[in-house]
Amino acid sequence: MIENNPSNVSSAFEMLSEEVEAEIDFVNGVGAGAFEKRDYDRAREALERAGVLTAFRDRVAPPPAPASFPRKRESRRGRLGPAARPSTHRAIAHL
Repeated sequence: MIENNPSNVSSAFEMLSEEVEAEIDFVNGVGAGAFEKRDYDRAREALERAGVLTAFRDRVAPPPAPASFPRKRESRRGRLGPAARPSTHRAIAHL
């Protein structure tokens, strides 16, 4: 029986993300080693491969959204309270 279970999909994306990150780390190591050996052609290949992998990662498994959104900063005017705000009714009445 096939079930539609969002946690299975979420788990699959998490596993995919971990594997892609591991591959990116591996390619970074290969590139660093190539630079140390002054093998710039191999380093360039590693850089290109890392670019493909990071583009794939960002397209398929973007980083998760933050658990909570930061609190909206209160404007200066909001801290002054309603008495400090000019009344639009009085301003319109004088026109």
